[in-house]
Amino acid sequence: MNIRDIAKLAGVSHTTVSKILNNKGSISDKTKKKVLSIIKKNNFYPNEAARRTSLGRGEDIAFVSTRYASAFISLVIEGAENRSFSMGIYANKLSLYSTRGLRELKNETFMKIASGNLADAVIALFVKPSTEAMAVMKKAGIPLILLEAKMPGASSITVDNMSGAFDATSYLVGKGRKKIAVIRGEIGHEEVGPTPSDREKGYIKALTENGMTFDKKLVEEVRAYTYDEGKQALDNLLARDKGIDAVFC
Repeated sequence: MNIRDIAKLAGVSHTTVSKILNNKGSISDKTKKKVLSIIKKNNFYPNEAARRTSLGRGEDIAFVSTRYASAFISLVIEGAENRSFSMGIYANKLSLYSTRGLRELKNETFMKIASGNLADAVIALFVKPSTEAMAVMKKAGIPLILLEAKMPGASSITVDNMSGAFDATSYLVGKGRKKIAVIRGEIGHEEVGPTPSDREKGYIKALTENGMTFDKKLVEEVRAYTYDEGKQALDNLLARDKGIDAVFC
């Protein structure tokens, strides 16, 4: 069973079937329903390898991050997954790429996606491509959305981490907490961008405006944002000062 067989059963051209499979062109709802019904009845699945070759692109959304295991990153992936399914166009086509915080692997990943036309679009959390990879993506017409990062040629979605940290710390101060610790990411590490630094600035600002002194011993740094790493960070803080009565992270 191939695309021409489906077209024959539906009484349409193979071009029409192709357009329906690729969600392109102006095809009547009646014809779409008829063709899709025949496709389902015959358990027909198009040859993805051939389709990639024909379209010159993978028709996936690539999601690139330092890892998948982090609770926060998993939530972001879930959001992208939910949205892609609700749109229908990219259902089952969210491809995940992990760089493990390695610069060489990160550069290789972006170049493979761009040069190999492996995706229709790229979403990158914390990480960003090299200038060379960005140029290749731009030439290939592959849009890039950076989350918590910025660079020329890409769209960006960022959070005001400084204000968020300020509000969170101020809330704890308002609740009567006197010794507030903070667990943040590694400052200066390219895989997390300015987020950890901005959060620490907001934390310090809140302490200062409330007449409290910033103490470096109440700051603990993490890198992978895993549950085990978070537990160890808290243990480290309490080992240094058992008087800690609140933690912002």
